[in-house]
Amino acid sequence: MLPTMEKTLLAIVDRMVDLLPITREHYYHPDIRGSFSIKAVLPTIAPNLTYDGLEQVQDGGMAQQVWLVLVQGDLRSELRQGLLDYCERDTYGLVVLADFLQAN
Repeated sequence: MLPTMEKTLLAIVDRMVDLLPITREHYYHPDIRGSFSIKAVLPTIAPNLTYDGLEQVQDGGMAQQVWLVLVQGDLRSELRQGLLDYCERDTYGLVVLADFLQAN
């Protein structure tokens, strides 16, 4: 979809790390009840980081659906902003989790 950005995007992919296997191997809290999703793990390490207040996009499945709507040409600002808000919260949560795992 973005041939002019191919090298940049591929360079990002090469630096990405999946935190799921690391979290499964090195962290457990009874409150996650066997689920290692970011929504289950994050409240146990940073209870102040929640997904409360997100109206347009509230989970990963909705994020995928909204992204598809947007790339097909429906650029309604409320959908776009909802996706940006969700992704910001999700990304920051992953940064907090990575920092926590590194420190512990």
